[in-house]
Amino acid sequence: SYSYKKIVDRVNDDSKEITEIDALPGDSFNFYAKAFYNCNSLAKLNSDVTGEFNLPTATTSIGNSSFYNCDGMVTIDMNDSITTVGESAFAYCDNLMVVENAELVKSIGSSAFYNCKQLVGFDSDNCIVIPNGSETISSRAFYGCSSLNIKKIHATEIGDYAFANTKIIDVDVNREMRQSFLD
Repeated sequence: SYSYKKIVDRVNDDSKEITEIDALPGDSFNFYAKAFYNCNSLAKLNSDVTGEFNLPTATTSIGNSSFYNCDGMVTIDMNDSITTVGESAFAYCDNLMVVENAELVKSIGSSAFYNCKQLVGFDSDNCIVIPNGSETISSRAFYGCSSLNIKKIHATEIGDYAFANTKIIDVDVNREMRQSFLD
């Protein structure tokens, strides 16, 4: 088990061997680019349960590729504090199924959840409701999330192929955006 006071660009070359991290600080904390890039062994973050990742409560952003290819992640709890999810932040997290407490997310970066084939939804409801306050869902944000059932999408801007290869049940967007889904 590791404890870190600050997670900076790519923890170190040994980060692939980290299996769990406990007691990350709760004040003004952010995950910087590639913090746990390719950490296939990481299976717990502030949790006693394998596969469960609980972000510190004061975390506001997840940097580009922070958890790229972290196969040990099954659920991630964003603690209602994350506003920005960076590019490829969770790309290729093959076992990620559920994102919880993401109500404050305003921006989802390009390829943020790219090819997370097991991702079924946010908050365990088997459908994804992008939070009402979301402003941007960038290109390919959920591309290849083939288990994802999309029920509602609330955003002011949705990038190209943001939901390609997913299951769209219903799209609740403004008229201009609806037209772009139909084209």
